[in-house]
Amino acid sequence: MFPFAYEWTWYFGQYLFMGAAGFAISVVGAGLTYCIVKSIIDIMISDDHAEH
Repeated sequence: MFPFAYEWTWYFGQYLFMGAAGFAISVVGAGLTYCIVKSIIDIMISDDHAEH
């Protein structure tokens, strides 16, 4: 069932699940963002420009 469907009612369990899912997605997104930014910074600062 979708939230925009007729007669949709939210229950406490749904709020709890959606909050936990949002938190988990935020943690994964923050971790990925950190890794990408750290990699870019490490590449830019690196003095070794050797081809691998």
